Amino acid sequence: MGPRMKNLIEVSVDSIRIHMPTAQHLVILKEKEADRYLPIWIGSFEAQAIATKISGNTLGRPLTHDLMATAFGDLGISIKRIVVTRLADQVFYARLYVKQNGRDLDFDARPSDAIALAVRVECPIFVASEVMDSAGIIPEADEAEGDKDKVETVVDEERAHRTGPEVAPAGADNTHLTGEVDLAIRVMIALVLGLILGAEREFRGHPAGLRTIALISAGSCMFTGLGLIPQFGAPVDPTRIAAQIVTGVGFLGAGSILRQGEEVKGLTTAASIWVAASIGMAVGFAYYGVAIFTTLVVVIVLVALKPMEDRVFPLRRNRRRDDPKADRPAE
Repeated sequence: MGPRMKNLIEVSVDSIRIHMPTAQHLVILKEKEADRYLPIWIGSFEAQAIATKISGNTLGRPLTHDLMATAFGDLGISIKRIVVTRLADQVFYARLYVKQNGRDLDFDARPSDAIALAVRVECPIFVASEVMDSAGIIPEADEAEGDKDKVETVVDEERAHRTGPEVAPAGADNTHLTGEVDLAIRVMIALVLGLILGAEREFRGHPAGLRTIALISAGSCMFTGLGLIPQFGAPVDPTRIAAQIVTGVGFLGAGSILRQGEEVKGLTTAASIWVAASIGMAVGFAYYGVAIFTTLVVVIVLVALKPMEDRVFPLRRNRRRDDPKADRPAE
């Protein structure tokens, strides 16, 4: 026997989130009659299964939960409800309540699998009141108590520390991509910011100028965004993509550094390439404010600090001028 219906709270799937520091996934359940949320840690494939259905996307071949839902229907098994029944040792437990040939049956299940089935057959989702009371989150209450910077939440299969905005679904999830159009918009924004940054390098006549910097920024945004769109394949760890981008950009930056006599040229250009990639990645994750601010700061550093550097450090400028192998001052 499961919990009595009067002790159950009906919820809906609010969203699928990515916890950026660990690149793990959470499903956020929202209480229908109150502004209270229950975050549950889930695996990447279960997250894809839930996100694919609630976003209305269709895949070429059925996922495991699609197959189960179809098989249940053909076998005359109707799923009546799923219930997140208890929380023990920091692990959530759920039960699947079904009816077959007049018999009421229930099965033990992981919450992630049960929710993935529930969104496919459109059956109600419930949470035991004691579970919601112990692990539920009220965003305003958390902020009032000073927990906005760090909210400790018990999650499925392990415990994690997450900042308030990541678990409190107040507003849209910026890192979530709705599709190809959303990604295309982000790539265009990254391209424009790259053009702004590359204009300074182009004006000074460096090989890595307008086009190079813009393409690096746009490409970094594209690679970042592809890991956030479920229909492009299995969910990818965004931090792994970021690491590969940094590695690839490192080779480009190294290629722009040259040594002439006692002078090393191209260091500033290499640093600009590196920053352009980070700006593109920030746009890919929809941190537009940070990306724009960084672009402006970097342009100011490149434009304004050059005259100041020559005035404050004249010996460095004279050393460049006296070097017979240095054709002109470089950065």
